[in-house]
Amino acid sequence: YSGLKQSLRDVGQLEPIYAWRKDKDHTKKYLVLEGNSRVTILRELALGGDESAKYVRAKVLPPEFSESQRAILLAMIHVRGSGVRGWGRYIQAKFIYEHVVGQNGRKPILSESDMARWMGRSASWVNRHKHAYTFALQFIDHVGSDDAEKKTVQYFSTLEEISKSTGFGPSLKDNEPLRSEVFDMVVNDVFKEYRDARFMRQFHDNPEIWNDLKNHKKHAANRHAAELKAGGSSVSARIGGLENKIQRALAGDPDAVGEDELKELQKCILLVNAHVSNLNPFRVQFSEFGNALADASLSSVKSISTDEVNRLQEGLEDFLARWKKHTGAVMQ
Repeated sequence: YSGLKQSLRDVGQLEPIYAWRKDKDHTKKYLVLEGNSRVTILRELALGGDESAKYVRAKVLPPEFSESQRAILLAMIHVRGSGVRGWGRYIQAKFIYEHVVGQNGRKPILSESDMARWMGRSASWVNRHKHAYTFALQFIDHVGSDDAEKKTVQYFSTLEEISKSTGFGPSLKDNEPLRSEVFDMVVNDVFKEYRDARFMRQFHDNPEIWNDLKNHKKHAANRHAAELKAGGSSVSARIGGLENKIQRALAGDPDAVGEDELKELQKCILLVNAHVSNLNPFRVQFSEFGNALADASLSSVKSISTDEVNRLQEGLEDFLARWKKHTGAVMQ
């Protein structure tokens, strides 16, 4: 505000405002659609004796300019096009919500698809902002103070990230106790930055971490997020998540793997075995093979060909001969 005021004082009004009034009756006041801050400052300067500030340059829209057309105009001024006077994310989300959601029993002014088209954004982008503002309204109600909206603007990026967090955000819609816990975390600065909220599901799935966050230690979520990110990039974490990834892939395409893919997985097992101290990879395979023979089902036994059995027998006889020779052991 102070910077804009100094500019208007020094060089005057450079850009016209947008104003509209319902009919051609010149006794009626104009509704300022875009440029309220400039009008307020010019009025202030005029009251202070600045003669040049007594008039405001304006683009006056015709009376028949509809509510939907006014919404489109604002969307194009503040979100789309060159020389955009960009809104912050909270104002964008609020604007979208107020125009695509019916208010006080009235129908929506614009559909989500139309809003997306005029903003030059995707329909999913518009939908995500609508839901983020819906979540922000719940936060305002939770805070309940005179400065609740100011706090919402301050924490909006974090709230938006929480509302869209995979596997967690949607569950907050109808779970008031859990939602209150999360809002209390936000108010008490448990999140240092909005990116910390990308781990909400992992936080909630871990009782120890969740209890730590509920104790409202400042920036606690940032520390836990850093630990999860570090763990997620480790070999142990990647191996631990491999089963779920393969399971999801097979659910989408059950015929995607065959013997070649199985051999590749076995190579991976051998590679890990080779890096485990005091562990002989062959010994692991030998033990697993013995267990496989003992646990083989009738259908598995029948599936083995004569050639495969002959090869097994030859290999086993060779192995036993070398084992007896070099260990001196006797089979029981």
